Amino acid sequence: MSFGKYTDENGVKTMPVSIHVNHALVDGYHVGQFVAGFQKLMNQVGLADDFLLQQNLTPIVQTP
Repeated sequence: MSFGKYTDENGVKTMPVSIHVNHALVDGYHVGQFVAGFQKLMNQVGLADDFLLQQNLTPIVQTP
């Protein structure tokens, strides 16, 4: 797993994340569970859904 630099440009907060797994050991379902939990933590510390939207992914955990 690799993390890039956190940026805030014009109110859009992003932080690139790359997840590499061996499919023989990890199923996509488990990666999805991790991403959902990670998004939840990011929302709690004030990072918006822009992180996943920039990756062309749908935010799994909706912010109130």
